[in-house]
Amino acid sequence: MTGHAMEPDRFLGAWRVLEHVYDPGTARLVGLVHQERRLESIDLDDGRPAIRVTQVCRPDDDLVQGGHPMAGFAGEWVFDLVVEAPHRRYLGPDVVGSATQWAPGAMTGQGIWPRFGHTFDSWSLLVHPERQLTGGWFHVAGRPVATIIGVAVPLELDVVPVLGLEPAPAGPWVGTAQADGRPEGRVRAAGRALVVDGVDVLEGWQGVTSRWGPMLVADGWAGPRRRVRLVEVHDDEAGEVLGILTVADGDEGGGDEGGGGEGGVTTTVLRLHPEGAGD
Repeated sequence: MTGHAMEPDRFLGAWRVLEHVYDPGTARLVGLVHQERRLESIDLDDGRPAIRVTQVCRPDDDLVQGGHPMAGFAGEWVFDLVVEAPHRRYLGPDVVGSATQWAPGAMTGQGIWPRFGHTFDSWSLLVHPERQLTGGWFHVAGRPVATIIGVAVPLELDVVPVLGLEPAPAGPWVGTAQADGRPEGRVRAAGRALVVDGVDVLEGWQGVTSRWGPMLVADGWAGPRRRVRLVEVHDDEAGEVLGILTVADGDEGGGDEGGGGEGGVTTTVLRLHPEGAGD
């Protein structure tokens, strides 16, 4: 997806990325995109410090021979971004849009690849300084085209990044929760319960779920004015589940970022491990 520069000092440099491409409707793995991503500090013409992202992408034969839209992602793509904490502004030419960093190493974004001809919604989660999970969705005017789940490692390691594609084993899982820069809290996931700092955020929740390999998305409502959405991904190498939980209160489920009606939006970054491991 996009090269989220969540912490410029950590993400400057060269990365090797492997993106798994899933059919958004059938959840079938249809191919891979191999990528090298480079981030370098620059100064814009107006003197502002920025980051230039260069991505060189190589879709595999399954995508090319199958005529998949992601075959058009081949080649070099370049865009600049500026940091306006907690936001990132993608200035183009190849990506235009914005992203928000919710906690160190966790970001969501949206925008468009004008030359590629697709809009996107994306997420990015830092496992540790030498491992990053990325992914999201490509669309064409609301029509889903591809679901992406990727893994990145520094190019200097000279290894191919590997991400297991199995869903997370049954819980319970426990770990930490960090919401909008607030002090770190505790979370426990077991069955249909997701307890964050003593509150089950899924109590009364009615919704739907979709799974693409190691990624689960749950989206629904806990009453008429509370929308709860969770994106989580299982990283079997780290033995962890990382996720981004969004709770929107108010009219139309909280509306735009920052609140809607009398409510607001709270985004919580989750990091969990099997109960009893590392407690």
